[in-house]
Amino acid sequence: MSKIVKVEIEGGGSYDIVIENDFDRLHGYIDHEREYFIITDENVASLYIDEFTQKVFGKKCPYFAMSAGEENKNHETVLGCYRALMGHGCDRSTTILALGGGVVGDVAGFAASTFMRGVPYIQIPTTLLSMVDSSVGGKTGYDLDGVKNIIGAFYQPRLVYINLSFLETLPFRELSTGMAECIKHSLISDAGYYSFIRSNKKGIRAMEKDLLEHLVSRSCEIKAAVVKEDEKESGIRAILNFGHTIGHAIETASAFSLTHGQAVSVGINAALSVSDVTDDEKADIRKLLSFFELPLVYDIQETDLEVCLKKDKKFSKNRYSYIKLDDLGKASIRSYKDLSGFSSMINIATKGVYNMYPEERFYSILKGEETDRCMLINPVSNATKESCDKLGLRFDEVHTDPDKAAALAAYGYEKLGFDSVMPYFSVVLEAAALGARINWGGADTMPSVRSFCVDDPDSFDIPDDFLDRPPVKALLETIKLLRQKLGKDALIIGKVMGPWTLSYNLHGLEDFLITLIEDPDKAIAFIDKFKHISMRFAMAQFDAGADTVTIADHATADLVSPETYRDMLLPAHREINGYFGEKKLILHCCGYTLDRIKYFREAGFSLFHFDSKNDVTKAFLEAGDMKLTGCLNNPELLLKGTERDVSEKTSELRQLGIRLISPECALPLMVPNKNLAVIKENIIEG
Repeated sequence: MSKIVKVEIEGGGSYDIVIENDFDRLHGYIDHEREYFIITDENVASLYIDEFTQKVFGKKCPYFAMSAGEENKNHETVLGCYRALMGHGCDRSTTILALGGGVVGDVAGFAASTFMRGVPYIQIPTTLLSMVDSSVGGKTGYDLDGVKNIIGAFYQPRLVYINLSFLETLPFRELSTGMAECIKHSLISDAGYYSFIRSNKKGIRAMEKDLLEHLVSRSCEIKAAVVKEDEKESGIRAILNFGHTIGHAIETASAFSLTHGQAVSVGINAALSVSDVTDDEKADIRKLLSFFELPLVYDIQETDLEVCLKKDKKFSKNRYSYIKLDDLGKASIRSYKDLSGFSSMINIATKGVYNMYPEERFYSILKGEETDRCMLINPVSNATKESCDKLGLRFDEVHTDPDKAAALAAYGYEKLGFDSVMPYFSVVLEAAALGARINWGGADTMPSVRSFCVDDPDSFDIPDDFLDRPPVKALLETIKLLRQKLGKDALIIGKVMGPWTLSYNLHGLEDFLITLIEDPDKAIAFIDKFKHISMRFAMAQFDAGADTVTIADHATADLVSPETYRDMLLPAHREINGYFGEKKLILHCCGYTLDRIKYFREAGFSLFHFDSKNDVTKAFLEAGDMKLTGCLNNPELLLKGTERDVSEKTSELRQLGIRLISPECALPLMVPNKNLAVIKENIIEG
């Protein structure tokens, strides 16, 4: 990608937006006779500052790294910029480089506009939001007393240099917040661009390079055209505030716990109530926002929102301005004399079922409560070879490497739309930690136990350092990494093997089944010993940050009778559930299970992950108040079926009452990712 978008400013000060895939051309824009000073944030500095300065300058460059986040877009941070500039002897010959997201760009731009009454600056945005919005147009400033951008200036940069390679490592939360602005641009200015986003939303979510390039390019073109007509927002530029009147107030009221894009999404939804597009078009816009995990409403009192609205800098001369859509791709500016005119927008923004965090949605479904929508989860494994290939990983390398496992687990959430992440991709970690020999599989094969390590339950003791042994410790570290990376944005599901499956993996499947027949007391002793491994490992996963844990225990009708489950395993399962109290556990059991679901319910499981071999309606009758998930067939539907087949089956399950949609088991590694992405699309489309 190599493109230049011209931002033309009447009276001088025009500049280029250079869109590239690297920093090679930036070197040519640098006047090496001048002094440069970088303003960035701590996150960007830790990742990129050394590489950036070496690439662009061939040497180190002085910089100031502010604390990251909107809460640090304040007067104290601006003063920190001034002091850093003075401390390094900067003067009017210095050019500031703003290297970071929107907060960095706004603060650095304002510092540039005021330091020594104005020095040049260059915007180098690192997030989608800053690439398509805040770096272009010259708006600079900071927040004061909780009021967003109340202090600021129009001060155009000398250059905007966009390196698209930053998007390759962009967390989904940052993609999502940037998409709110891209969707806004399309709605106010280009219906064809809106159609492009709708048609390519799955590819955009998967961060396909050519699609992201078009997003950045087209949004920059739209904003540049508006700025050309009205640099300082005395007229038409105000259409860029579509969704921002309510959105900024929501952002302030949330104490910036919502990202800018999330708040703007709520504002867009509110503004649709006064816009002249059809009801079907409004519904499609809301679905598109929801597909990118953007909220439509926010849980706040109307009076609190009104207080924040009154502080908005866009209100003047007792006129309260807002932007409405006249049609797809066309917007206009309107105003009311007082806030009463905003009643419908305020009502839309604050009423209804607000967009829940996944953990909240999950537990509400388990309680039978109303939620904003269904969920897409997998309690056992989302890993596919295609996902590994996209990440440059081999499947057999991820199981004991926390960084690689976290990247693979997060991929299903970030790129395919799952609401959950599952970092345990096999069934062998406990066995590996306890001394069994493991075949870790290959690029497209699952790990398996090669030799067993427990002959007699009475001679086996759980080692004190079990949780510190590499395979187990790696999973716990992976869960911690996922919690740090994803926060509350994804449901983190842990997993342990139940005592029945541990008996297979540690003593041997055939030997354990023979023991069931010939020496039932010994079989029960195995179960009683191994249940403590399950409980200990599961609790450690909760402590590491898991929201729920799957107990994978394969006491299926393919191997044993329901009476055997009732008499031998049900007591252990009941004890496990009792041990965890209010924490909710998922049971996974493959194969035909209709004849024992009632016992799973008696054991106290909150959710049963079941196989497509079971009739859904009958399963509901057996489950009672225990919730169900699963039943999307793996070998025939997800592996071999079409996207349409998968979508139709998803609709069928939802109509039958399944609110937690899931594949029936761990995915076959060769399942095509397109067949997974379409599940979330179906859920959002409703």
